Amino acid sequence: MSDRMRRWVPACWVLGLALAASGSGFAATLLGDADREPDRVPPPAPGSTAIMCHAAEPGRRLLVAGTVVDESGRPVRGATVTAFNTDASGLYNPRNSPTREPRISGEVKSDAEGRFQFLTVAPGPYPDIAEPAHVHFGATARSFKQTYATIWIEGDPLITAERRAWADRDEETRIVAAEALEGLAFARVTIVMKKD
Repeated sequence: MSDRMRRWVPACWVLGLALAASGSGFAATLLGDADREPDRVPPPAPGSTAIMCHAAEPGRRLLVAGTVVDESGRPVRGATVTAFNTDASGLYNPRNSPTREPRISGEVKSDAEGRFQFLTVAPGPYPDIAEPAHVHFGATARSFKQTYATIWIEGDPLITAERRAWADRDEETRIVAAEALEGLAFARVTIVMKKD
């Protein structure tokens, strides 16, 4: 793939092309060829990627690449991973919405190496609560206990020393770094599942 084409691929994600989640192989182009570009993250297999928001959704795009592993660090294949987050204004739904289902959400299956990825919009903090902006994850897999994880993005001004200490004690909450990746914010998460 040419350098020009590589620059074009993330723009397609920002536009919300559904091809990435369709298993067409398009998802594999987003993060590049790991053999030729070792600084790139190997993409998950087709079908392990979901676009959580519409192309017209306001806000910066956030790509979360994750891995599901067992307590020994071995990949968990075929785990169902769900994710949801608020929009850029900190709301799961417009005010007075008749539903409580978060409108920015997605679901994937982890690939043979336990990998998955979600393209979403960077969440905003809740309007009336001083809680860091976050993305929620849930994972289920045969022979494993259901597992939850929440990520806060490093640099959020609402991650105070007190909140950081709380996250250090909490099994579900992780503070992760986000780096710039061709116009996207890019973060990683590992979900550790315990045997049932």
